[in-house]
Amino acid sequence: MANATKVKFLYALNFMDIFGFSLFMPLLFDHLRSLQVSHFTIGLLGSIHSGLQLISGTCEHVQTLFASLIAGVAPSDKQSEVQGRVASIAGIAFMIGPIIGGHLGEYNNGFQYVCYICSCIFIINFVNVKLFLSNSHKTKHIKKMKKPTDEKGKGKSEFFRVITDLKNIDWTLYWDIFAFKLFCDFTVGLHYQNLQILLKEYYNVTSSKVGYILALAGLMGAATGFLNGWISKFYKNDKNHA
Repeated sequence: MANATKVKFLYALNFMDIFGFSLFMPLLFDHLRSLQVSHFTIGLLGSIHSGLQLISGTCEHVQTLFASLIAGVAPSDKQSEVQGRVASIAGIAFMIGPIIGGHLGEYNNGFQYVCYICSCIFIINFVNVKLFLSNSHKTKHIKKMKKPTDEKGKGKSEFFRVITDLKNIDWTLYWDIFAFKLFCDFTVGLHYQNLQILLKEYYNVTSSKVGYILALAGLMGAATGFLNGWISKFYKNDKNHA
């Protein structure tokens, strides 16, 4: 498979992954509240989901895996442009998914329909990623990426391997980057968690309307992602940028 075809294939998988996830966004809060779940428990479930992402490996870290694979097959001078397209495709998927999910949620058993659709999408994605990795493991990049993982993973659980990796980071050098990432993710998570509560309980907004509001965020993400390649042209002679 040519590199250009591989990149397009990964674009499609990236779209499906974000699309499947975003279908749930307008519906999950409503469904949990219909089960008489408290706000604290809803927040706790979100924290548990994040914790599971930490220890679950590649089954959950699909976006990180896509970024690594695309970096391996895209030309070095096109990295910024390709990563910008990845962000744009994710934004488009996040723009379409909540709208469709919001409308489906207004039907009887709509939440179940969304669950069925998402299950099919994630199964298809899992199989395709597995096949892609199987067909690409002989390449130099995949070998380099897999070798340390295999060595560190022997005899250790995924959780302890993650803890070991965190200990090996030079925190005196990279603490500001990780702190910035922490605060960004915290504020984004806090925003989306409380936005739906405000829209549903204070303004009585329907699921379809919530989907359109969330889609606006996807539209902005897609627009900024497409600009990434254009902006990188101003830094093509900057060695530090590369």
